[in-house]
Amino acid sequence: MNDSLWQHIAARIGELGGNSFSPDTPRHLGGGCINTALRLSDGEQDWFVKTNDASRLDMFEAEAAGLNTMADTGAIRVPRALCTGRFGRNAYIVMEYIAPGSGGRDGARLAGTQLAAMHRHTAGRFGWERDNTIGATHQPNGWREDWIDFWREQRLGFQLELVGRNGYPDLQRAGEKLLDRFHVMIDHAPFPPCCMGTCGAATSTMTTQGSP
Repeated sequence: MNDSLWQHIAARIGELGGNSFSPDTPRHLGGGCINTALRLSDGEQDWFVKTNDASRLDMFEAEAAGLNTMADTGAIRVPRALCTGRFGRNAYIVMEYIAPGSGGRDGARLAGTQLAAMHRHTAGRFGWERDNTIGATHQPNGWREDWIDFWREQRLGFQLELVGRNGYPDLQRAGEKLLDRFHVMIDHAPFPPCCMGTCGAATSTMTTQGSP
């Protein structure tokens, strides 16, 4: 991150947070493969920042919306996004920094319980208000009435289309045979649509930060 970029981000944090923010030198963090991840801190405030090419702003905007939608449920601790933006050749997202923790012996059980509680927040249909990404790949989230249709067409089916476009037609054709039988192979009792169901790309932030 160049000096002008992090100074711009620090100024935005101060403006939106209502407190002056003059961070120390940004600290690079690991855990991601498509973005540059950093921690900005002045000793009192801590922020987690991801940057990418300016063309990736929409990816960060969708991630911010997903994080805040999950946080609004109050079911599980999720870093709230403060802002997204573009500066020069870079796009960025700023969110709360959550210090990594082990979670203790009961951490996995608690996380599962909290994730289940989050998924009890339901919606009228399957999908979400906007498309997002899985990694750097576009992920369509248009509304569907039926879960099998949604998963077949907008998850597995869409990925198979990408496989074909990228030079693997045999794999695409094999996958299409699976799609034809999908309604038979996937047998499930009806369940209500979850309004969190397509915010999943945002959970990569939780993993990167080490959130329980």
